[in-house]
Amino acid sequence: MQKEHFEILLESIDSKVQITMEAVLALNLKLDTKVDELRVELKQDIAHRNNTELHHAQPKRPLKRA
Repeated sequence: MQKEHFEILLESIDSKVQITMEAVLALNLKLDTKVDELRVELKQDIAHRNNTELHHAQPKRPLKRA
C-alpha cells in the first residue's frame, strides 16, 4: 500500500512540474516576443530621431570679420 501511495504522489508531483515547465516556457516565449517588439520600436525611434535631426540641422555660417 505504501508503494502505491508513493507512486500516486510521484505522479502528482510530475504533473505539477510539467504544468510549471509549460508555464515557464510560455512566459519565456512571451518575454522574448516583447523584447523583440521593443527592439524594433527602439530602432525605429532612433532612425526617426536621426532623420529628424538631419533635416533640422542648421548649416554652419562662417564668422564675419570686422
